[in-house]
Amino acid sequence: MHMRNRLFPVLAAAALILGGCGGAAEPVVGVVLPFTGEAAPYGEHIREGINLAVEEVNATGGVKGKPLKVLFEDSATDDETGKAAARKLIEQDHVLAIIGGATSSVTMAILEDVCEPAKVVLLSPAASSPNLSGKSPYFLRVYPSDTLEAARMADMAGHELRLKRLVIFAEAGEYGRGYKKALMDRYTRIKNRKVIKVFNFMPGDRDFGAMIQEAAGINPDGIFLIGYMGSVSSLVNDIRAAGITIPILTSGSLTDDFPAVAGAAAEGVLFASPSFRAIGNKDQVESFIKAFKARYGREPGDYAAYGYDALRVMAQVMAAGDKLTRTAVHMAIRTPASEYEGVTGNILFGNEGDVVASPTTFIISDGAIMRYKDYLEAGGTPPGQPSDGNED
Repeated sequence: MHMRNRLFPVLAAAALILGGCGGAAEPVVGVVLPFTGEAAPYGEHIREGINLAVEEVNATGGVKGKPLKVLFEDSATDDETGKAAARKLIEQDHVLAIIGGATSSVTMAILEDVCEPAKVVLLSPAASSPNLSGKSPYFLRVYPSDTLEAARMADMAGHELRLKRLVIFAEAGEYGRGYKKALMDRYTRIKNRKVIKVFNFMPGDRDFGAMIQEAAGINPDGIFLIGYMGSVSSLVNDIRAAGITIPILTSGSLTDDFPAVAGAAAEGVLFASPSFRAIGNKDQVESFIKAFKARYGREPGDYAAYGYDALRVMAQVMAAGDKLTRTAVHMAIRTPASEYEGVTGNILFGNEGDVVASPTTFIISDGAIMRYKDYLEAGGTPPGQPSDGNED
């Protein structure tokens, strides 16, 4: 598969700095992802994208003429397990950098307690909490911060759907806290828009009956769910089973399996995400989909695409330095050598380690994920109406 990579030479000054570092024998990257626990579905999708990228890199000569090696470790969706996995990769396997984690909480733990003290780059393919922005010079991510997604959904709730009274269900942890704050900050700045109740729940919770009954009793115009797919699926089903028919909006941490997992209760659910099909270069996207289908027999989801790009960026950065060292990776990833035209769009890290990618809004319609714009153009009706029919 031909990729239109734009590999920039490292600046001469940076090359001199890198030249002073000792080289590693082989290009080895560690990966910490959840293959068990609450976030396991994300980890498996990301791993598939990474494995496809490794095959392509090695089929075209590897890194500096050497096969790129990737070592996977399971975070088990647990901070302490994730940190132990990262330490093993750094101290025993001597990896040059780490790709991970998938959840914001595990990513933050690995960054603060392992990667930053060891001066090892951590590149996340999925962690999206705004609190990670600018956290460390050793942290970058190909997946954008939730700030843009939360703002888009706040505008949808407050302006497009004209929902005045919102109830929020938010999963405890780094992801839920960051998204919730960004959503509330934006939504409550809209005239006459209020968050009337926030229900916080723990990862893995599945019993929401009491919370839902309380939410129904305060008559919100809409419900916003912030969490990973298992919890969101349970909440959607419990809300609809309770006879609540108001609009449900969610954070974008959903895989393509969501309509099947949540079933009929998912109908009409709205969310936004930086979908690679919407923001990536058309030729890149088509080539990636074709290669993924040939490898796995089905089309890729967004998390596979972000895993794929994370590995391609890392391989490019490793090739850019004059030696295979952790210092060389850190120096090169902060130069134009890291700019990469990927399937998830043009990756260019800002000063805070973030990329910019506009989220696209989607709706579950007839059991499938559909762009909200296409849904409306096809004659679909916006979910719900405000209690009094007035904008303000």
